[in-house]
Amino acid sequence: MFVGIDVGGTKTHLLAAAGDDTVLDLVVPTAQWRHEGLHNDADVERLLELFRNLPGGSESALVVGAHGLDTDAQVLDFELRLRRSHSGPVRALNDVELLGPATGYADAIAVVAGTGSKVVARTANGASLTAGGYGYLFSDPGSAPGLAREAVRAVLDAQDSGQEPDALAEGLMAHFAVPDVDSLAHTFAAHARIQVWAPAAPVIFAAADEGSHLAAAVIDVAAADLAHGVDQVCSRGAVGTHVVCAGGVISNQSRLYDAFARHVSALGRPLSVHLLTVPPVQGALALSRQLIDTNMHQENRRSS
Repeated sequence: MFVGIDVGGTKTHLLAAAGDDTVLDLVVPTAQWRHEGLHNDADVERLLELFRNLPGGSESALVVGAHGLDTDAQVLDFELRLRRSHSGPVRALNDVELLGPATGYADAIAVVAGTGSKVVARTANGASLTAGGYGYLFSDPGSAPGLAREAVRAVLDAQDSGQEPDALAEGLMAHFAVPDVDSLAHTFAAHARIQVWAPAAPVIFAAADEGSHLAAAVIDVAAADLAHGVDQVCSRGAVGTHVVCAGGVISNQSRLYDAFARHVSALGRPLSVHLLTVPPVQGALALSRQLIDTNMHQENRRSS
């Protein structure tokens, strides 16, 4: 049996297959099993209980891509906890790394832009490379809260330059139910939380569609910053010629995706940009199949 799990901050998606047949396709709230964090044996046990009772489940090949596994040390720690409780072969990795395998590319640069944003890749010797992903307060270009942050900054700068409020300013003031730009700044800063900032992102794209040059510029700069992250990991030795994108913003807002693809093309590197069209958990399942092949190859080498 093969098991792939995509652990997100909000939901956990599990796929289990026997041969070519799917035997379990399960989505549960992550909070249902994760009470304290990935680096906790009790939470790992609850995660494994989601599929352990399936025939062959306890010996299955298991790959878990998890939000929050941001360093090699965190990956190793979580993987060791899985190995202590699971009899089959195991691999853990950051959830962003599922994007390439889900699309069918063995080597790919993964870009996520949703609640947060991050670029993830690997070198030829398997070392992990990342760019961005440091949080919505000062990083995460192209993420929903990151776009809102930059949009408010653009509106404030426009006011300081003597410009009248345009569709972006009007849209943000309406969204936050404030009468003027000064009040917008105060309200935005006083409620610096993802849950408050992120819902303002659609206002930016709507304003761009209405002709706001400010909104269009905010989106374009975010796309350029994401492309810069791709350039950074390439400069550090990232392998792969495919860039695979996913996340609620870049997947649902063609303005951001199209601008990102344009900026990646302008890097002058042999890269092609793709939008993920299947659930990322498909990547975890594909990697679990590879895990079996790798183990069989290693066993054959030892026996010969």
